Amino acid sequence: MRYFHEATVQEIEDIVNHDDIAPALGIMPDRYMDMSHAFDNEGNVCLMSNIGGMFFANAGDGVYDSHFLFIPGSGGAEIKDAAHAMITEMFTRADVKVITGAPPRDNRAVRHMGTALGYIKIPRSEHFDGLGRLCDKYEVRK
Repeated sequence: MRYFHEATVQEIEDIVNHDDIAPALGIMPDRYMDMSHAFDNEGNVCLMSNIGGMFFANAGDGVYDSHFLFIPGSGGAEIKDAAHAMITEMFTRADVKVITGAPPRDNRAVRHMGTALGYIKIPRSEHFDGLGRLCDKYEVRK
């Protein structure tokens, strides 16, 4: 069963500007995030389902930075199944070798989901993101 499809710019904007997702991305309530730039790099991929999706930014050399964009409260098992299908799809693409993620340490749900999907924490990878949140880098390999 295929849980997802390639997303349009409008679908990405609808999900990142969703009331339950925008604050986690640092989008202020009175702002609208224009995601048209997400398609400037033709190697970027966004896979979307009825409960959200994942954005994979092409970092080059077969590395893709992943971002979970699932609507909170959609159900952990359903999110995990959809995310697993999306990650599996990415690894069927010729150049994908490694998928990374860097969730904030205070976002336990994303960290636990990543671990359940096979992401492994990279030692000594702590850093602060653009919003000043302490993050660790994780990766899953083909």
